[in-house]
Amino acid sequence: MASALTVRPQERAAPLLLAAAALVVFTVALGRGSLWDQDEAKYTEVARAIVQRGDPITLYSNGEPWFVHPPLYMWLVAATGALFGFTEFTARIWSALFGTAGVLVTVLLARRLYDLRTGLLAGLILTTMLEYFLLARMAVFDVPLVVFMLLALYMVVAAEQATSGPDRRRAYRWAFVWAGLGTLTKGPIALLLPAMVLVVWWLLQGRLRERLQALPWEGLVIYGLIGLSWYGIEAALHGRAFLRTAVGYYLFTRFFGVVENQPGPWYYYLPVLAAGAFPWSALLPSACVYHWRRARRHGDSLLLLLWMGIGLLFYSAAGTKLPNYILPILPVAVVAIARLGTAALWEGDSRAAALLRWSGAVLLAVTGFLVLAVAELGARQAPGHYASLRPQLRLLALPVAGGATVAAGLMAWRRHALALAALAATMVASLGILVFVVLPAVELLKPMKPLALALRAQLRPGDRIVGAGLSDRASLVFYSGRRVQWVAPREAEVRRAICGPGRAYLVLARDEYDRWARRAFAGALVPVASRGDVVALRTLLPLRCASP
Repeated sequence: MASALTVRPQERAAPLLLAAAALVVFTVALGRGSLWDQDEAKYTEVARAIVQRGDPITLYSNGEPWFVHPPLYMWLVAATGALFGFTEFTARIWSALFGTAGVLVTVLLARRLYDLRTGLLAGLILTTMLEYFLLARMAVFDVPLVVFMLLALYMVVAAEQATSGPDRRRAYRWAFVWAGLGTLTKGPIALLLPAMVLVVWWLLQGRLRERLQALPWEGLVIYGLIGLSWYGIEAALHGRAFLRTAVGYYLFTRFFGVVENQPGPWYYYLPVLAAGAFPWSALLPSACVYHWRRARRHGDSLLLLLWMGIGLLFYSAAGTKLPNYILPILPVAVVAIARLGTAALWEGDSRAAALLRWSGAVLLAVTGFLVLAVAELGARQAPGHYASLRPQLRLLALPVAGGATVAAGLMAWRRHALALAALAATMVASLGILVFVVLPAVELLKPMKPLALALRAQLRPGDRIVGAGLSDRASLVFYSGRRVQWVAPREAEVRRAICGPGRAYLVLARDEYDRWARRAFAGALVPVASRGDVVALRTLLPLRCASP
C-alpha cells in the first residue's frame, strides 16, 4: 500500500474545485419536483413531526411512533425545515451536501492509497455515476450512510500508514466515531460491513492478531455512545414494541427474511450494479481483473476487492433487496476503476491499457442492456406512463447511446484519455436532459401533491382523510399536513372509516372509484378533486356505520 504523500498547497485546490463542481451538479434544480413516494415523503414527514411535537428521540409518522430507522438524518432535515420551512429543497439539501462530501472523501481515499491523479479521476467518475447522482439528489439517507462508512475506511487506511502507535490509535478512534455516526444514520451496517472486510483483509495478510491488538478498544465505547445510545433510550422508553420492530423486524427479518414485500433472486444486484454504476460499470470487470493480478503483492488492491466482493455477497444473501442497498460498494469500485485508468494513461502499464480496450465492448453491451431494460420495464409495468414519456426518453437515449458508441470506439483505437473524457461528457449531457426534460415530464404524471394541496385548501378543523388502498402514498400525509387513516379498498372497511361525525375525505385510485365506490356511495360522497389516477371525495350525508 502506498504511503500518504505530502500535499503541496497548490494541490489542495484541485479536490476542492472538483467538490465545488459536484455540489453544483447535485443541487441544480434540486427543489423542482414533488417528493417521491414512498421514502422521500415519509422521511420528510418524520422530520417535520420532530419540530411539531418537540420530540427528537421518538420519531413519528402519520401520528404513530415510527421505529424503522435511527434519527440522525431526520434531525438534520428537521433543522433546515425549522429554519427555512419544509420544502423539497430543504428536504433534499442534506443528501446533496453529503453527496459532495462523498466525492471529496473518495478523492482523499484514492489519493492516500495511490496519488492525486487517481483521486481526481475517482471523484469525477463518482460524480457522474448514475445511482450516486440520483441518490445525492433525493431526501434519503443512503448517501450520508456511505459517507460515514467511507470516512471510517479512510481512517483505517490512515492507521495502516501511521508511523507511530499514538497516530495509529488516534486514527482507529476516529474510525469508530464515523462508524457510530453511520449507525445513528441507518443502523449497525455502518460498522458490520467495514468490520467484516477488515477482518478478512488482515487475516489474508497474516496480520489479524497484530491489528486486533493495536485497536484501541475504548473505540467500541465511543462507537456505542454515538451509534447505539438512541437504541438504548428507545428500548427504555418503549420496551418490547421498539425492540420487536426496530431490532427484530427491521434488522434481523430484513436480512433473514423479506420485509415490505421487497424480495429478489440471488443475482438481483448484478443488473442493478450494471445500471446503477452506468456508464462506469463497463470498466468494473477490467478493474477487478487488474486488481486481482495485483492483490497477492499489493494490500490496497486486496482491500478494494474484498470491500466490493464481501459487500456484494452480503447484500445478495439478504432476503430483502432494494437497488440503493449496494451504494456503499460504488465509491470503492470507483477507486478501483480510477486506479486502472491512471495505470493505463500515465504509468504506461500495457496490461492496464489492454484491459481498458476490452471495456469498450462491455460498454456497448451494458448500454444496450440499460436501454432495453428501461423500455421493457416501462412498457410492462406502467404502459400508460411509459407511452407519455416516450419522446423524452428517446431524447435521453440519444446522448447515452451515442456517447457510449464514441467512447467504445476511442477505447478500441487506444485513445483511452479521450474515451474517459467522452464518458464523463456523455453523463453530464444525459443527466442534464434527465433533470431538465425527463423529470419535469414525470412530474406531470405524479398526482399526489396537487391533489393533496387541493384538499388542504378545503380542510377544516375536525375533518378527516381516509386513504383507500394507497398506503404507499406518504406524500398525501406530507402535502395535506393531516393524518391519514389507511384502509383496504373494500366497501365495508371504507364505510366504517368515513362514517361518524364531521366531514370525511376519501382518497382512492380512479379505477377503484369507477369499479365500486361510485355506485356504493352515490349521493353520499361528492368528488372534490381529481389528479391523474387518484380521486378525492367528500361526505355529504351521514353514513350508516354498519356495512350494507
